[in-house]
Amino acid sequence: MDAHHSPSSDPPTVSILLLGDPSCGKSTFLSCLSHGRSSARVSTSAPVTLLRDLDQPFLYDIRMYNRPYRFEFSDTSSPENYTLLRPDFVIICFDINERRSLVNAQEVWMKDVIRLYQRYREDVPVMLLGLKRDERKEGEGIETVYPQE
Repeated sequence: MDAHHSPSSDPPTVSILLLGDPSCGKSTFLSCLSHGRSSARVSTSAPVTLLRDLDQPFLYDIRMYNRPYRFEFSDTSSPENYTLLRPDFVIICFDINERRSLVNAQEVWMKDVIRLYQRYREDVPVMLLGLKRDERKEGEGIETVYPQE
């Protein structure tokens, strides 16, 4: 990524890969981003239109620190096998209502990051992201992962 960006050139592109169990909320998260919606504003009466997997990578032009960037998001349902991608940044996602999803983030997906990406580029940043907060029901069952854990 070029630190010196001229206004006439294309913005630096950051490829971001979302990993996580099926149905943990990756597609809905990306769809909310594309529609400018946060989970706090998503109501059950107005469903989010999901993005099509065949349209990956999903492109988002943003400004940070008064500089433009282009984020290219792909996830595990990418038409190009995600194991062949070389992301600049990896986000491991889990469903906060399913404890198994968090365990898989640690035992399956992080191992994939090390095996597939960090052996080629040791400094690839990894972030853990809990999804489906809008579906959390306090006090229901032991499957829910709480922030204090």
